[in-house]
Amino acid sequence: MTTGKRRRKPSKHQILISALLKDSKSCSWPNEMRVAGILLKKYDFDLLLSLKDEFKVVSLTWFLGDKGQEYLKKKKNYQKLKLEKQTYELQDKPVAPETKVVRKPRTLQDFLNIFK
Repeated sequence: MTTGKRRRKPSKHQILISALLKDSKSCSWPNEMRVAGILLKKYDFDLLLSLKDEFKVVSLTWFLGDKGQEYLKKKKNYQKLKLEKQTYELQDKPVAPETKVVRKPRTLQDFLNIFK
């Protein structure tokens, strides 16, 4: 049995950097940690983490720019939308008068069933 040290759980900042950056190993970690802290104060962690499937950026500072701020605002507004199910109750009494639809025979069997 090996008695090695247990690995420390990564922080939200580290998870965010690893998820959103193209090359998280060769980036400036102190700068990225600072920017991740700013983003986590403004936006929800789950919202930021959901961006990892859409695209990767070179640096998190892109989200502090005009285009990045606009993009995050749109995502935040989209996440706030609550789509509720609407239920409709069907009435027993029909609203419109009943009409009979006359179909043209398309197969031989349909043609033979006309005379029944």
